[in-house]
Amino acid sequence: MSQKRTRLNTEIWRSALNMVLGDKRPGWVVVIVLLFLLFFNWASSFLEKVLDLVLPGWWGALKLVFFVLLLLYIWLQARKEVAPLRVIAEEPSQVRAISIFLSLMETFPQGFPSSPEEASRLPPEEVKKALTGTKWEMPMIAVSHHYPTLKQLYVIPSADSKPGTKDGSFRQVPLFKWLFQRLFPKLEIETVSPEKGVDFEDIAALYDSLRESFLKKALSQYHSSQIIIDITGGQKPVAIAGVFATLDRDLKVQYVSTKTKKVTSYDLTYQGSK
Repeated sequence: MSQKRTRLNTEIWRSALNMVLGDKRPGWVVVIVLLFLLFFNWASSFLEKVLDLVLPGWWGALKLVFFVLLLLYIWLQARKEVAPLRVIAEEPSQVRAISIFLSLMETFPQGFPSSPEEASRLPPEEVKKALTGTKWEMPMIAVSHHYPTLKQLYVIPSADSKPGTKDGSFRQVPLFKWLFQRLFPKLEIETVSPEKGVDFEDIAALYDSLRESFLKKALSQYHSSQIIIDITGGQKPVAIAGVFATLDRDLKVQYVSTKTKKVTSYDLTYQGSK
């Protein structure tokens, strides 16, 4: 959020400068501004001497008040020149790298392969049929939308919610990889999180996994326009971390509707100044 605020503040002060000097800053405007500053300096010196006679000791405080009021006025006027945040929702173009958050498959449907060995013996049609209707159907749709252009899939699994439980999806990563390798044989699949997964309710940990693991690797190989973050898996903190990771880069998030199975990308951008 601090990055977002910094970008907005920079845009506001840039607008303020444009208001004073104009977008192209022609030489004659600069000369007028310099003459104005010289006159203001002479006038303020004259006014300071007069006020020292009338109100001894108050000139310093009055200068500070005037300066603060001037900055406040410029700030308020510049804010009017800054357009609000826009969200562009559309069908995403195919990318080369995608990250997904892997949800736990709590129960396996009847006939679902329970081990990588079983998965390796299933033909792709049977794998697709087995995944349909499960929590892993959404990742399958997310990946299918970009395949075969898609080259790399980065998987972020969940950790156990607390000591003694076994509700983390990190244990199911080998099975997930085998199933998806059967469906997408040319796809490179990599886990980009600690060995025992990430707490899906810890926004900071999720954000770090995206920025320090996934994005560093992906951006070293592809342009940002060829990378997308899927935020379908997990809960609300996953979506928040995914959006935060895109705010200071030309990146998008995507979501697969659990109702319509439609894939939609979301691009958060600041419109330019008027």
